[in-house]
Amino acid sequence: MRAVFDPLVIEDETGAPQPYLLESFEANEDFTTWTFRMRPGISFHDGTPADAHALARHFEQVMSNPLAQQLFNRAQGWEVVDDLTLDFHSSAPFAGLPAGMTGQMGYLAAPSQHDDPDGAANPVGTGPFVFKSWIPDAELVVERNPNYWRTDAEGRALPYLDRIVYRPYVEPDVRRLALETGDITVTHYDLGLDSEHYRENFKTIEEQSLLQTLYVMLNNARAPFDDIRARQALAHCTDHETYNLLRTAGEFDIANGPFAPNTPGHLPDNGFPDYDLEAGRALWAEIGDPGTITLGTTPDAHYRIGAELLAQMWADCGIDVEIQQLDQGTLILNAVMGNFQAAVWRNHNGATVQNERVWWDSSYTGFIAINMGRIKNPEIDAALARATLTDDRDELRRIAEEVNRALAGGVHNIWLHWVRWLIPHHEDVQNLGWITLPPPDGRPVLNILEGRTFLTETWLAQ
Repeated sequence: MRAVFDPLVIEDETGAPQPYLLESFEANEDFTTWTFRMRPGISFHDGTPADAHALARHFEQVMSNPLAQQLFNRAQGWEVVDDLTLDFHSSAPFAGLPAGMTGQMGYLAAPSQHDDPDGAANPVGTGPFVFKSWIPDAELVVERNPNYWRTDAEGRALPYLDRIVYRPYVEPDVRRLALETGDITVTHYDLGLDSEHYRENFKTIEEQSLLQTLYVMLNNARAPFDDIRARQALAHCTDHETYNLLRTAGEFDIANGPFAPNTPGHLPDNGFPDYDLEAGRALWAEIGDPGTITLGTTPDAHYRIGAELLAQMWADCGIDVEIQQLDQGTLILNAVMGNFQAAVWRNHNGATVQNERVWWDSSYTGFIAINMGRIKNPEIDAALARATLTDDRDELRRIAEEVNRALAGGVHNIWLHWVRWLIPHHEDVQNLGWITLPPPDGRPVLNILEGRTFLTETWLAQ
């Protein structure tokens, strides 16, 4: 995505949204109308203009998708003001709209891609690299965009690289071997066990803030986890220190919520239940016999072993567990549809609580739910409602702290550890992940977020 497309909005080093493909965004006083202005003179790879008309088509596509449209459920409509300007209207305050356009909802595709029945397999963006070929499960090839709109600080045309080949390797050990043998130049890693090996043998870039959280997502609308006592029992029966030591070699920090250190909303003590076997056993006994609970996970070895470890811990509390191994797509579909009790999950970088709102607000718990845990907590709803009314970073931090305490108090999920992504690479790879805001700003932005990085300003040393 980051090779072929440019994001409309990007996170700066603090996580705050900044214009990228957009030249500017500005709201009216109550955040019900946003004015978006595109940068002039930018073209898609097919030569058509990346303008306000293309932006309008983008919003049409978002709103035609049953799941994606929930992210913009306050949208009332939009109008093209001129070739570069679009006004977006919402039925209620929507202060978090720009932040919501830093991810998948903000990658601008050409209208020709939307018109193409096979457009998903033939992406057309404005990005630094042009799509050339894709063999599923084998490789994806992109080549330098000779007409890219960006230059570096010295005015040299970007990108520097001529070509990138992406190769998928499912198993982490296979990726490590491929890097060691020179079959690949760069890889990514998020498990912790091999982090020290990568640091000792390769160059690396690592996340320092806005870390994702690994946790057990609970279905708060389905027995037994519709009962807070069952959720509290599971939290008390989870030995977080042992889990973290055995699954990450102690590389990661134990999580007490979705906001990691150096992330707005982090609290060293938010009230999440401690490991306490006796308390866990007593609570589980209170709720009667719920039968066997099902824990969903993907079939790769790391997460399967982690699920088995959790099941063993919970068995010490008298909790019977069946592990259900599902491919990632099915695991996600089950969560969206509510067909699960518990699942090993990873989410929430915490860049802004505005983006996290869709995961926890009760208004997103319909038949097809983005709030996949079906959390319904009036405290959380009230705090998240205030996050739609402000773009003040200090106020958003205070709101995130409130949400953190309420999530802990309701024990809506079982938090395990914060995930620190690592990007190991060979010595000849220079400037990996480095990217700056377009002039006149020019500040560097986050070089890695949830394992995603840019290759726009990367080069290979001779």
